[in-house]
Amino acid sequence: DHVVVGIHTGIEFSTVPEPFFVALARRLVDAGASVVAGHHPHVPQGVVRYRGGVVAYSLGDFVFDLPRDDEGLSAEQASLNGLHPVLEVALEK
Repeated sequence: DHVVVGIHTGIEFSTVPEPFFVALARRLVDAGASVVAGHHPHVPQGVVRYRGGVVAYSLGDFVFDLPRDDEGLSAEQASLNGLHPVLEVALEK
């Protein structure tokens, strides 16, 4: 069996995960989760391998695409606003 954890957390349009979420994701993997996927920031924040698990801090807005202009965003945030990555993980027995 595998445990996949989805967590609604993060600061909207922040391009890096909050330190508390990095620590929480690691604790979840240490406790047995195979995959931890965060969502809420509306921009991708990276995917890492950690001790046999996979952590996706944020995958952006794959399904929930907010109709907004980029006027209030930094250049980096605006460039990420239209990205909608998909995470595919193959889990073995």
